Amino acid sequence: RIGAAWTPFENGRRTLFRGGVGLYYDQNHNNAAATVLLNNILVDRIVTLSANNPLLNPFWPDARRAKAILAGALAHDWVPDASLLGGVAGSTNDIDPDVQIPATTQVSGGAMHEFSRWANLSAGVVYARGFDLYVMRDSNIDPVTLQRVDPNYTSIIAVGNGGMSRYTALHLQGSVVPASGHFLKFAYTWATNRSNTTTTLSSGAAT
Repeated sequence: RIGAAWTPFENGRRTLFRGGVGLYYDQNHNNAAATVLLNNILVDRIVTLSANNPLLNPFWPDARRAKAILAGALAHDWVPDASLLGGVAGSTNDIDPDVQIPATTQVSGGAMHEFSRWANLSAGVVYARGFDLYVMRDSNIDPVTLQRVDPNYTSIIAVGNGGMSRYTALHLQGSVVPASGHFLKFAYTWATNRSNTTTTLSSGAAT
């Protein structure tokens, strides 16, 4: 990032112009690393069983059979053979192999004038453009047939780039010190923001 400030007038440096530009990268958060570590790359299949849930009980409406299998497994401290159950496939997470760290380009500029030692006024503009923002998508859906690509999973939520954001704002601010021990300040911001993602790994579906 780089910035500059300039006082061009011979008025006791009461008028100040300033501006700057910067490129800021997001942190490689732990949840992104956890997505890589916990994307079940060594799991061939996920089966979730719930005796009382018709969507998660392969023997429905026979709840007793599912309960017996689960109770027997718990009593003997072993995992039942999921390949024999025909259970309901679960979901998993993944991350695009060419994922980039999200970044933002920010530009700002403005001016401030000090009318006296007890009053000043400032105005500024801010523009920020975010790119390579995180977007989550279900990569297990064929875009043509809308069928599951891998029948072992209901969904494979992949984290990748493709998100963007644009923020533009005008800031107005003034302060007055009418007396010792008193301070008055007012501020107004007019801004617009557009984005196609929430940019978080917890809920980054495209919008």
